Amino acid sequence: MLYRGMDRAQLDAAYNNSAAVPERDAIFADWAARSAKVRREYAGRLDLADGDAPLERLDLFLAADPQAPCLRLSTAAIGG
Repeated sequence: MLYRGMDRAQLDAAYNNSAAVPERDAIFADWAARSAKVRREYAGRLDLADGDAPLERLDLFLAADPQAPCLRLSTAAIGG
């Protein structure tokens, strides 16, 4: 037993999100296609530094109305 009654194989299976979502390839392809469409159709400032580390980057797409509220979505990827 490694954690809460699970051995290594059970833990690996429990945290393997790729196996848990069989349509993951289609989901990722859709995300990539929609991201490419946004980059084609909207002016943006891409790959801006958002910290000291090389992976701390962001893309900025401003609203047409300079008084519009701003939404920031930050995600973290751990590992490499």
